Amino acid sequence: MEGHVIPVFWGGEPGDAVGDGVVAVGDAAGLANFAGEGIYHALKSGEAAATALSRALDADALDRRSLAEFYAVEAGGLYRELSVTPRLVKAMEEAPRSLAGLLGRSGEARRLFGALLDHSLPSDAAARRLAEAAGASFLLSVLAERIGLA
Repeated sequence: MEGHVIPVFWGGEPGDAVGDGVVAVGDAAGLANFAGEGIYHALKSGEAAATALSRALDADALDRRSLAEFYAVEAGGLYRELSVTPRLVKAMEEAPRSLAGLLGRSGEARRLFGALLDHSLPSDAAARRLAEAAGASFLLSVLAERIGLA
């Protein structure tokens, strides 16, 4: 048995996963969240790809440009949800103690972070609410950690 690195989402648009008559989904499209979880995103992107391909077939429009338009309609929300991933990965890499401290102090922060993991809130909404709950004290602790005071 061998393990493989799961590529987390680093940005992009639905059209980046499309070619003539084909749509990459899940890990193949780099659609794992900040925790490396990708099953949910594989299923959602597969569903979106199936719908987009069906619509493209009905319209006899399997060229990359047309298919990208169909897929963007179906998968746009998933890509917006994943857009928070690069920022969360950066926070976990650059200020892990501050993030751990926030999660240890705040039940609301833990609930919102959990919502990111279990998809009970879209990632962009949960991340925005997490930032609001964290407030200035979290930003100051991150700054202190980054300059070596914490």
